[in-house]
Amino acid sequence: MADPVPQYLAHRLTAGRAVAWTVVAVAVLAAVDIVRSGEAGTSVQGLLAAAAISLLAYDLGLRPGVLEEVDGVCVRNPVRTTVIPWSSVTNVDVTDVMRVHTADTVVRCFAVPRRRPRPQRPALGLGRPPSDFGFSQYAAPATKSAHPSGPAVSRCDTVAARLRDLAQAAPRAAGQPPPQARVARDAAGTLAAAAVLLVLAAVL
Repeated sequence: MADPVPQYLAHRLTAGRAVAWTVVAVAVLAAVDIVRSGEAGTSVQGLLAAAAISLLAYDLGLRPGVLEEVDGVCVRNPVRTTVIPWSSVTNVDVTDVMRVHTADTVVRCFAVPRRRPRPQRPALGLGRPPSDFGFSQYAAPATKSAHPSGPAVSRCDTVAARLRDLAQAAPRAAGQPPPQARVARDAAGTLAAAAVLLVLAAVL
């Protein structure tokens, strides 16, 4: 029986995407309000600035991602896109962001930043026994043994471990192409457009 084909996932910013969509929505609503009020002629600077901020929100919040693919992993950072074959991945670790290592380079993944997991908060009273509050303290039932919970694992560490597993499971073929990095056309276009709009907003 053939091994099941793994389900490939896309890992993107979480809070960053929410902030980016909020910025875009606010900019669109502000532009619609200006146009409806008939003040578009006197608010050109505001419209241009709103459009520029929306483009920057795309590059910084919506575009970044780490995409698992059949042949490798695609790292989409705000400006660059790097495609790394699975057989070229030597390690995946975590510093301030997740990093994918090859024999010749290290690719930082903007879309998977390190966030410390929320600390385990103690129960009512910050860990003080119930007797301090006038309640009786009963022993736990014998059938329910208390097991201390292990340390929480961050999303960044979980994604890194998943990529390591996928890289180890990939076949190692001779002559595998090296990682390919390039400036993304969509990112370069939006950055250039945002710069032009900001210049126009400052000049007008």
